[in-house]
Amino acid sequence: MSTFLRLSTVLFLTFLLLNTQAQKRSVEGAIVEEIKGFNFIGLNEGCDSIGWPIPSGQTVRLYRVGAGGVGGYTMGTNQYGDIAKGNYYDLSASTANFVNRFIVGFGPINGANGANGTKPVTMEVLDGTSGTPGSSLGNFSSTLDAIKVLRDNFSVLTFSPAIPLPASKKIFLVVRFPDLTWNTTADAASKDTLALYSTLDGEVAQPISWEQWGDNSWHFIPEAWAGGDPVVPFNVNTHIYPLVSTTAGGCTLPVTFGNFEGKTQGGAIDLVWNTWTETNNDRFEVERSDDAFKFISIGTVASKAANGLCEGFKGYGFKDLQPVNGFNYYRIRQVDRDGTSSFSKTVRVAFKSGPGAQIVQSFYPNPTKDRLVIQMAPGIRSVQSLRFSDPSGKVMSTLTPPVAADGTINVSSINLRAGLNFATITLQDGQQQNLKVIKQ
Repeated sequence: MSTFLRLSTVLFLTFLLLNTQAQKRSVEGAIVEEIKGFNFIGLNEGCDSIGWPIPSGQTVRLYRVGAGGVGGYTMGTNQYGDIAKGNYYDLSASTANFVNRFIVGFGPINGANGANGTKPVTMEVLDGTSGTPGSSLGNFSSTLDAIKVLRDNFSVLTFSPAIPLPASKKIFLVVRFPDLTWNTTADAASKDTLALYSTLDGEVAQPISWEQWGDNSWHFIPEAWAGGDPVVPFNVNTHIYPLVSTTAGGCTLPVTFGNFEGKTQGGAIDLVWNTWTETNNDRFEVERSDDAFKFISIGTVASKAANGLCEGFKGYGFKDLQPVNGFNYYRIRQVDRDGTSSFSKTVRVAFKSGPGAQIVQSFYPNPTKDRLVIQMAPGIRSVQSLRFSDPSGKVMSTLTPPVAADGTINVSSINLRAGLNFATITLQDGQQQNLKVIKQ
């Protein structure tokens, strides 16, 4: 072998080694958030839910990659260019023959700059006979915009038709997003976002989660993310669960709720919700409470599904013209044609009546030097964001500050420009109030 050929071979092997090592990713410095307040879906006797409900001792978490979370999401789009995430299930001890539906927990979902909504997102069943992801057995195809309504919650989606299990009854259930990109050089608004919820590192004794890299290779997540120093496995599972039955038509749920939210509009509160499936559904009864315990019915919305049956997205809305001052709690009671019923999750919407209603009661000192204290109005103990901007409208900083038990927010004002500044408080329901802050 010539010297040139030997040198070329060495360089090529060195490149492969370095490239393989570069693919190792680490959760060192990652940001982890505990997520609460979900619609923890109840299932009927026709469903064999594998792994659901979430076992005691396991939580719902969201891992952001790298310091400051700027690298994307461990279970989703990230700086490494991952294109699929999922779980392995061995159902050989089950009498089930079909995968009918699946439960999935989605975190943030958005296209870069609000665009890219037509990019495909697919929920897929893969043959797991070999113990590694194999050929596709069937899928549920959707788009980024269509699943966007499922963000920040758990949802049930349907394989139609149901997907037969392989003879081994070993499968992978994955979420695939090959066309979503996380631009590592541009600002955050230019990145396609899709995140899946996971357990906390170390909560599961036997991890089952896998991921597919941009080169189409599959990797066991505890090993793929063990790139720290020292090397420590990252033992988490993605919150994806199959619903299986003995027949293709089994595992029927009366209604699969998607998104449900409320927002203040003038002197009323607009409620919107959607469903992905309806079976024998007659109507929705909107219920309200001022304490989250005692609910009253305030209106009825008929099902849009022909004969109470549909597979696919249906959107609904209701306007509450007489909300109470303070917090309003809403839930949707779904009623079947035979009179049985089930409930959606509960949402909370703040409402302030009258033209002089305020989100902020006071703020001080003003002029400020290094600290600013904002006293929120009674009953308001959380905010979506606090944004500081200059008189031209240029945003200087945006944060989500904690609200203390006494209703105060205490933030630094050191980096404000001298003179006039604006502080904009935004609540979860979209209400805003602007404050004029003078920096000494």
